[in-house]
Amino acid sequence: MKVLLRLATIVAVLGLMLFPLNISATESASKVLIVYNANYTTDSDEDGVQDSLEVANYYAAVRNIASNHILGVNATVTEDNAYTNFSQLSSDILQPIQSKLNSLGETSIDIIVLCYGVPYKYKANGILSIDNIVSNLTWTLDNGVQMRIFNPYYEGNPYFDSNKKEHFSHSKYDFVDPYLRKDPIYLVTRLDGPLGVTGVLDLIDRSIYAQKYVSTKSGYFTGNAYVDSQKRTGQCDYTDAGLSSCSLVAWGDWSDYDGVDVNIAFAERYINDAGLPLKWQVSGNIIGNAGLNYADGTSADVAPNALLYSGWYAYNDYRYDAWQWLPGAVGVDYDSTSMAYPIQSANYLAWAVQALNYGITATCGNTAEPGVGGAHATSVLIYYLLQGYTFAEASELANPDIGGAPTMCIGDPLYAPFASKTLVVDKTVPEFTSAPSVSQTTESGAVVSGIINTSDSQPTIATFTLGYGTKKAASFSDWPQTVTNPGGYTRRFSIQAQNLKPNTKYYYQVQAQGPLPKYKTTVSDIGSFTTPAATAYVSQDIPGTIAISNFDNGEDGVSWHASRPGLTSGQKLRTDSMLAFDNSGNLTGAYAGQWMNYTVNVPTTGNYSIKVVACDCYSQSVGSTFHMELDGINVTGSVQMPKMGGTYGTIVMGTGIKFTAGTHVLKLVMESGPSTTAPMRQMLNNIGKFQSIVVAK
Repeated sequence: MKVLLRLATIVAVLGLMLFPLNISATESASKVLIVYNANYTTDSDEDGVQDSLEVANYYAAVRNIASNHILGVNATVTEDNAYTNFSQLSSDILQPIQSKLNSLGETSIDIIVLCYGVPYKYKANGILSIDNIVSNLTWTLDNGVQMRIFNPYYEGNPYFDSNKKEHFSHSKYDFVDPYLRKDPIYLVTRLDGPLGVTGVLDLIDRSIYAQKYVSTKSGYFTGNAYVDSQKRTGQCDYTDAGLSSCSLVAWGDWSDYDGVDVNIAFAERYINDAGLPLKWQVSGNIIGNAGLNYADGTSADVAPNALLYSGWYAYNDYRYDAWQWLPGAVGVDYDSTSMAYPIQSANYLAWAVQALNYGITATCGNTAEPGVGGAHATSVLIYYLLQGYTFAEASELANPDIGGAPTMCIGDPLYAPFASKTLVVDKTVPEFTSAPSVSQTTESGAVVSGIINTSDSQPTIATFTLGYGTKKAASFSDWPQTVTNPGGYTRRFSIQAQNLKPNTKYYYQVQAQGPLPKYKTTVSDIGSFTTPAATAYVSQDIPGTIAISNFDNGEDGVSWHASRPGLTSGQKLRTDSMLAFDNSGNLTGAYAGQWMNYTVNVPTTGNYSIKVVACDCYSQSVGSTFHMELDGINVTGSVQMPKMGGTYGTIVMGTGIKFTAGTHVLKLVMESGPSTTAPMRQMLNNIGKFQSIVVAK
C-alpha cells in the first residue's frame, strides 16, 4: 500500500478536478444514497480529503446528487477485513443507513452506492457480502438477523418471459415477507477496486464517457461483445436456433452446470439482436487459451476492444494478456470466488478484481462460494443493459438472492450505456492540462504523473505511454524505453520508469491515445530527471558469497524493483526497499518482474561460475524461471527452479562466465512462474525463497 500512496502523490492537487459535464439532475440521481466510511483516514493522493469521502464527493458532483444524500458511517473494521459480529455490523453500518433512509423516506431511495473504504465482508457461515445484506436492509434489521432470500426483482431469462421486469420501482418489486408485510429492497453497488482512490475516480470517468458515446450503431463508439461457453450438455444444440428451442434456456434454469452453460451462451441472441459484433467461444477452455477459435473462425487467443462479456469458468484465471477493455466495458465471469480476495489489492488472482485492475468499468462477483445458481446470471445482466437499464437495475435483475448471499457488484449504479440518447461522435483530443511532472522516492523510484483535459466540457479519457531515454527523441517512436500506464483508459496517470542507470540524466515524454486507434494521439512536452547514485550495500569481492539481502542502496527502478510491493509488513531487514525478507535475510517474496542489483569487485580476470542458494518452498515454485545479468547482459539464460522437496539447495545458473578485473554489477532477475500454469499465476505466484548468490572460479 505504501507504494500506491507514493505513486499518487504527484497528482494530489489534481485528484478532484472534475469533468464539467453539465449533466442535468435526473430522477434517478435523486433516488441515490451515497455511503462512505467516515472512519477512513488514508489520503493516498494527499489532496487533504480522506479517500472514501473523496470518492463520495466526486461521484455526487459528476452525477448531480444532492449533498444530503451523502452519508458517513463509522466502520470499525478495515475494508478488507470482515465483520464477525452482526450487532457491530448493524450499529456501524446497517442502522445508520436505515436511519438516513427513514429521514429521506424509505421508498424515496432506490439505489445505495457504497464507496471505497466501506467494508464489504461479513463472516457468518461463510463470507457474505455486506452489499447484499444492505439490499434487503429493512427486513434484516426488523428481524435482527441476516438471511438469504429470493430476490423479487430477479429475472432468470427475460427473453421468454411475457411479463418482463420493468424499470425498478418499490411499488412493484419490494419484498413481501411470509406475513405479507412489505419491506423495501434496494439496488446496491459499490465504487471500489485495486487501483486506489484515483483508480476509482477513473472508473467513474469511464462510465461517464461511455454513457455519452457508446452505441450499437455503426459509425459511433462501439466494441465487441464476448460470450464464453463450454458446450457442456448434449440436450441442446449450441447454435442460435438450438439454444432458442432449449428448455433449459426457455425456463431460465441456472440450477445446474448444464443450465448455467446454455444460459450464459444465450447472451449471443441478445448481442446479435442489438447489432453488436459477437465473439462467441462456443466450447473448450476459456478465452485466452491457445488454439481456441470464436464461432466466426477468428482466434480466441485474444479479446480486443471488449465492451461486453458473459462467460465462465475462469476460476482464479484472469487472462491479462488476452483482454483489452474499452472504456465502459461491463463483464461478469460466472465463477465461485471472483471477488473472494481483497478487492483493494492487485496481488491476488480473483477474476473480477483483476479485470478492474486492467480497466473494466463494471463487474460483479462473489465474496465466497455462492453455489450453482447463486451467482449473477451473466446473460441477464447483458440483456437488460442492452435494453437501456442502468447497471444497478441490470445487476440486480441478474442477482438471484438478497439479504445474505456472497454476491456483489462494482461499478457506477447509474451507468446506462445503451439508454436512449442523442448519438454523438467523440471528437475531443486528449490534451495535457500541464506538463507531466516527476516525483522520485526510494520506495517508488521515478514516477511520471499528470492528468488530461481538466478544462474540457466533454468527458475525455486515454491510455498513456511513457517514453524515456538518455537523449531527447525526435519523435515518440524513437524513445528507447517505453512503459504503458496500467488500468486501461483513464484521465490520470502515474507511470514508473524502470531499468534506470544510477546518477544519469533521463529525458521523458508521455503519449495519450484516445479510446480507439482512429482517434488522434497527443504527446506532452519533454521533461527530464536525474537518477540518484547507487552504492554497494556492502563491499563484495568476487569470488565469494553474496547475501541475497545485500543488494545495492538506491531507489526502485535503479537498484532494485518490487513487482508486488506492500508485502513487507513487520519486516526488520532492508526496510529501505519494498522487497520482502524474513529476519534471517532470506528473500521470501520473489515475483515475476522483480530484480536486484549487486555491485561487486573482481580483483582478477577469469572465468567464474554463478550459483544461487534457493528453496522451492511454494506450491508452484518448481518450474519457475529466473536469470542473472552481468553489466546488463543476460549471462545465464533462463534457469528453472528445480524440485528440491521444499528445502534450500544450490542451483547452478551458469559456468565459464568471464569477469574482467574491476567493478561490475550483477543483476538477479525473476522471470515467471512455471509455464504449466495460467498466465496470471505465472505473474503472481511466488517463484521461491532465495538465500545467497555464490560466484566461484
